[in-house]
Formats: sequence, C-alpha cells, structure tokens
Amino acid sequence: MEYPDIINYPDKKARDVSAEEIISSWNNSVKELNKIDKQLAQYKKDGKR
Repeated sequence: MEYPDIINYPDKKARDVSAEEIISSWNNSVKELNKIDKQLAQYKKDGKR
C-alpha cells in the first residue's frame, strides 16, 4: 500500500501543532490503514467482498 506524501490538515495552522503531534497523527493513520488492509485481505481470503 502506498501512503500520500502530503498530509493535508485544512483546519490546522503550522503554529497550532507540533511536529510530534503531526507524526503521532500520521503514525495512527498508518496503523489504522494497515489494520484495514489486513481486514480486507482476510475478507478476500474468506471469499467475502
């Protein structure tokens, strides 16, 4: 799976967030996407769509 290089947070301004918050949010998003990938792979394996 490919992840976007650009993170768009339209409701946030650079002065309102720290690098740690952005990295943490990105990491959580990647974890969630990986979990969804695993679920989809399991559905495919089980013959579900």
